[in-house]
Amino acid sequence: MTILVMSCDKYSTDTFELFHHCVEKYWPEHPKIIYCTETVKNPYYYTINSNYSVNKWTRRLEECLNQINDDLVLVCPDDTFFRKTVNTNTIMRLSQFIDDKLIAINLEPALECTPCNEVLSIRVPNGRWLTSMMPQIWNRKKLIELIHGKDKSPRETEHLGKDVPYVFGICATAPQDIDFGKKPHVYAYGIVEGKWAREIVDFCEQEGISIDFNKLGFFN
Repeated sequence: MTILVMSCDKYSTDTFELFHHCVEKYWPEHPKIIYCTETVKNPYYYTINSNYSVNKWTRRLEECLNQINDDLVLVCPDDTFFRKTVNTNTIMRLSQFIDDKLIAINLEPALECTPCNEVLSIRVPNGRWLTSMMPQIWNRKKLIELIHGKDKSPRETEHLGKDVPYVFGICATAPQDIDFGKKPHVYAYGIVEGKWAREIVDFCEQEGISIDFNKLGFFN
C-alpha cells in the first residue's frame, strides 16, 4: 500500500509539519507516503507536483495514481492529523477485503452502513460520500477507472460513487483504531472551507506544535 496525501499550495506550508509530526508519532510503521501538491515540495516526503486548478482535481489525482505501482492506495487529504496510535492490524485486515467488487474502505467513523464483521461495515448502496476523499483505502486501478477523463473538484468527486457496479466499505472500529479527529455529525475539524477549525488549537498545544493560525484564519 502507498499513502497518497492530496494537498495544495494554499495549505501545504501550514500542514506539512503537523501531518509529519502526527503520522510519525501515531503510525510509525506507516506505508510509504507520497505527497501531491501543485508546485510546493514537501521537505519530509517524496512529492509529485501536478499544477491543475481545484476544478480539475481528479486529473491531478489520476496523474499521481498512474505513478504508483501498489495495488492499494490510502488517499488522504492533507489535514489528516492522526490523533492517537493507528491500529496497523486493522488496516491490514481491512485491506484484505478490497477486490474488484469492494473497491474502497473509508476510515471515518461508521456512517450509513450495515455491519459485515468486527472490522468492516458495508456502505448503503448509492448513499452519500461513497467516493469520499477523506482517508479511504482504494483499489488503485478501480479509482483510476472511476475518475478517468473527468475534471471534478474534490466535492464533486465524492458523489461519483452513485450508480456504479461496486461495493464500498467503512471501518467498523474507527475512531478506536484510526482517529484523525472526525466525529460523527460534527462538521468543523482540521481545516474547513479553507480555514482552521478552532478545535485544532487545543490539539496543537497538546502536541507541542506551533502554527501561525492567522495565515488561514478560523472557520466560524
